Amino acid sequence: MRKDQDHTVDTSVRDNPMPGSLQDPLFPEFGSFRDNLSAFEIALYHIEQGQEETSFKILYALHKHLTQKGDLKSIIWLKGPLESLLHLESLLGTG
Repeated sequence: MRKDQDHTVDTSVRDNPMPGSLQDPLFPEFGSFRDNLSAFEIALYHIEQGQEETSFKILYALHKHLTQKGDLKSIIWLKGPLESLLHLESLLGTG
């Protein structure tokens, strides 16, 4: 906790995120097409490094974002490949 002016702010979650959580500073941000593409590329990098669990956490969170409030360009260009990877993951049972 820290004190900002006359308000007490609980920063424990932000300052000490659980590894692999959406609060993790290494977890990519979603939003614009560029952000979403970067997140997708980070997930692919984790697959290449043998870190499937981390990769699929990112992919599932990105899919949820695109389904709920994704921009049209991201939906057109990323949702298909994203769903293919998630389908493959479900067939292989790696997650």
